[in-house]
Amino acid sequence: MTKKCAGNIRSDRQASPGLQIDVEPCADLLMWGGQPVWPVYDRKQRRVLRDYCRLVGRPIVEVTGQPCLFAPRKQGLVIGVGKGASRAGELFAHLTGRSFISIATLRDLGVRSKETEVILGLSEVLDVDWLERIYGNLQWQRAPGIIAARNEMALVLQALLRSAAAHLDGETSRAATQIFPTFDTRGDIEGPSTAIFGKSAPPEAIINAVESGSDLLTLLTHSDGVDAKISSHLSLCSVKTKHEDGINFGPYCTVTGDCFRHNKPIPKAISDGHIVRPASLRARIVVLCACNVVLDPRAPVAQEYGYLLRLLESGHMGVAIVSWSIVSLNERSLRPLITCLLSGETVGRSVATFNRSAEARTAGLKFCILGDANIRLLESTTKTCTISGMSPHRSKKGQSVLREAAAGVGFLRGYLMNALVDSRDPDTDHLASEALVRLQCYEQLLWTGKPVEGYEGSAGVALRNGVLAFIARRGASVIAHDWTELAEQRRALADGQCIHCSGRLAKYLYKFRNSEIPPRRFSYCGRCHVVQDSPHTEDVLLKCNDGQFELYGELPRRNWAALIRLSCQNDAESVASQWPDDSNGAPARRFAPPRPWPIGPLKCSFVLLSGSSLSIANAPARDERRRTRRE
Repeated sequence: MTKKCAGNIRSDRQASPGLQIDVEPCADLLMWGGQPVWPVYDRKQRRVLRDYCRLVGRPIVEVTGQPCLFAPRKQGLVIGVGKGASRAGELFAHLTGRSFISIATLRDLGVRSKETEVILGLSEVLDVDWLERIYGNLQWQRAPGIIAARNEMALVLQALLRSAAAHLDGETSRAATQIFPTFDTRGDIEGPSTAIFGKSAPPEAIINAVESGSDLLTLLTHSDGVDAKISSHLSLCSVKTKHEDGINFGPYCTVTGDCFRHNKPIPKAISDGHIVRPASLRARIVVLCACNVVLDPRAPVAQEYGYLLRLLESGHMGVAIVSWSIVSLNERSLRPLITCLLSGETVGRSVATFNRSAEARTAGLKFCILGDANIRLLESTTKTCTISGMSPHRSKKGQSVLREAAAGVGFLRGYLMNALVDSRDPDTDHLASEALVRLQCYEQLLWTGKPVEGYEGSAGVALRNGVLAFIARRGASVIAHDWTELAEQRRALADGQCIHCSGRLAKYLYKFRNSEIPPRRFSYCGRCHVVQDSPHTEDVLLKCNDGQFELYGELPRRNWAALIRLSCQNDAESVASQWPDDSNGAPARRFAPPRPWPIGPLKCSFVLLSGSSLSIANAPARDERRRTRRE
C-alpha cells in the first residue's frame, strides 16, 4: 500500500529517486522496497524534509514502512555523545547505513576517532576546545561531521534532515554563490552558474541570490556569532528579542530593543529589510568564514541566540562548513577549500585537506563540519554517463586538459594579485580586479565540469580579454617583475644565442611554491633585455624585420587571444594592437601593426593567452620612417 504526497504516487516497489517517508510510523527504524524510510512524527519534521527536497528538486514519496532490525550496510561509524543522543544517533546511523555506538562524553572518543564519520549530541558538543582537538588533527584524511541540537527532539529532527541531505542528490538553480561584503570585487557577476558579490553589490541582488538556491554558498565576513554582515545594508540574524526557554544570557540588543548593526530599533530594522533570517540561506553546502560562528557553551551569550542553530534547523541547507575562532578575512586563504569542493571531493576530505594545508596554518584558520561529511557537489548536467552504477570518471585526456587549465589559472591568479599590490594606477587596478573576477568565474566553471569554451561570450573568452586588457595597460615588460618573486627556485640553464643580436642569451628555469604550476622559462639578453617568458613546455619567439613581426614556434589553433604591444620610454605613447588569426585558426605568422608607431627605440611584446596559459615573446624595433619624418 502506498500513500499520496504533493502529487507524488508510487504503486510499485522499486527504489524511489526521492525521499521515502512514513507519516504514521510504527517504529523509528523502517524499510520499504529495500530502502530506508524516514519516520515523520510531526508537521515541523515534514515541512523541513519537504523544504530540502524542493531545494534539490527531488520528490517526497509517502510509504508504509516496515519495522526492521538495525543492520549496518556500509563502513563508517556514528557516535552519539550523552544519553540524549542515543535515539537520534541510532536513527541517523540506520538511515545512512553506518554502525552506531554511544559514549558518555567526548573524552571517551579515544581510538575510535579515526573511523568516526559523524558525531551526534546536544549543543554542548559544540565546544571550541573539542572542535580544536577534532579538526586540528593533521593526521586525519577525512574530517568527521558533527550533528548538534538544543534538545532531544530537535536532535531527532537534525538526524532526519542531515541523513536526507546525504541520501539525496540533485542540483539547485546555481552552482556557486560567493559573497564578500568586506572586499571590493570591482563589479559583481551574476550568471546561470555563478554569482560573486562584493561590498558594493545591491542588497536586492544578494537576497535574490541566496534565496534562489545554490550548490555552494560562501560567505566571508565579519561576525560576533549573534549576527553577521552580508552587506552594508544587510545582516544575518536570528532576531530573538526576548528570553526564551529559561535562557538568561542574551545579547544586549534583547535588553535595549535596538539593532546596533543598523542603529535603529529591531522592529524598524526588520521592516526596512535589513535583517536576513538564517532560513533564507538556501544551499546544499554553506561555507561560513567569519569570527565566532560557533558560540562556545561557556560564552557570555547563549548559543540559542546565535544564527548558527537557526540555520541548522532550517530545511534549506544540507551541510555547513564553518569557522569557530577569530578569523583574519582573506579571500586567498579560503580559495583552496572552495577549489577542493568544486572539484567534487567530499566535504570531509576537503576540510581535512584544508585544515592541514600551509594556507590554513599561515592564516590560523580551521573549519568544522556540521552535517554529514560524505556530501559532495555533483558534476554538471554535462557530466559523463555511468554504466551499471559505476562511478563517473574523466578520461586521461580530459584530466590532462583540466590539469593544464588549472595550472594556467594558478599562475594568472598569482601574477594578477601581485601586480595589483604593486600597481599605483587606479585604471590599472580596476582592470586587474576585473580580470581576477573573470578568472574566478572561469575557475568555478572549470572545477564543476561546466564548459568554459566553445560558445558565444564564454568564460574563456572573457578571461583572455580581461587579462589582455590589463597587460595592454600595464605593459608586458613588467610581467616578469610581477611574478618572479612568487617563484621558489631559479635554476640556470645552458646559455644560448640571442636571435636578435646574436649575443649571449642567459636562460633560467623558475619553479613555483605551488607544484601544480608548471615551471617557466625566462630568457634574457644584456642588449635586447627579456627575449622570452613562457611555460617551459611552450616555445614561441618573436622577430622584427623591416616593420613586420614574425612568429616562430608551435602556435595554438583555437581558444587563444593575443596582442602586440609597442612600448617606448614615454609609456603614455605606447600602443597595443590585437594580433590577427590565420586561415587555419592559429595566430598569423606575420603581422605589421598599424602605424603610426611610437618614436624611438621600441620594446615590442607579443602576448599570447592559449586557454589560460600565458606566453610572452619580445623583440627590439625602431620606427625609422616616423623618426625621419619628425626630424
